[in-house]
Amino acid sequence: MVLAMRIAAKPNVRLVCAALLGVVLLAGCGQDPVSPGDQTTQAYFDGIATQTVTSLRSALALAAPGSPAAAYATYLQASSQAASDGGHPVSQRAQVADRTPQGYRFCQASGSAKTCFDYTRITRTDGKVASFTVNGKPIGDRLAVGSAAPVTFRGLDAHATFLAAYETTASDNLLVAVRISSGPSVRLGAVEASYRSGQGGPVPSAQAFGPDTLGAGSSANYLFAFPKAPLGGRLVVTTADAASGTRGVVTLAVR
Repeated sequence: MVLAMRIAAKPNVRLVCAALLGVVLLAGCGQDPVSPGDQTTQAYFDGIATQTVTSLRSALALAAPGSPAAAYATYLQASSQAASDGGHPVSQRAQVADRTPQGYRFCQASGSAKTCFDYTRITRTDGKVASFTVNGKPIGDRLAVGSAAPVTFRGLDAHATFLAAYETTASDNLLVAVRISSGPSVRLGAVEASYRSGQGGPVPSAQAFGPDTLGAGSSANYLFAFPKAPLGGRLVVTTADAASGTRGVVTLAVR
């Protein structure tokens, strides 16, 4: 997370964050059945469909703590914030997820660009959404959420925090969201990232979202896309002081 076609001047951002997205249910120990009129589950998926920072924060509150549903909302919220921080916020118009016989669905764009997301095999824990599949694929092993611990750049007064990552169900591409904070006297220029997994060499991000510059004493979210990359690798982030040119680098574990 899924940002849709309502972002001015950058219409593909919603798709990148989503992709860059009788009742068939799993019922088990500690899990509640989902009824067709369940308001909590409907509200969760409405928040996912709307995809604003505010709606995704609300969706997170409706997810079971520590669950795949919570991780999914966390990732999408971080991605939506990256789009907003980069000057391309998602439209504030609320969206509704359509109820289907198997779960929920919402679609983005139209014609040949139309992309739909089907959320099925929904489970709840203690009345909150716990897990589901996206277009038939489970999401539990496709998500990683950071510990919120900032890591200092080497050579620069700045910090980076790994927020969340998601291997998209549509293309298996890896999307990684981080938060960058500059020191009180450091204005950062462009932020770049590469990713290393397994024994292969580092791969530069194929696409990035976030601000072009970051003022002194500021923070912002950034989202980086890596084609066909798995979770479990390391993200290397580089940037420089816009005034002095002093460069800094930080490495974050994506797991």
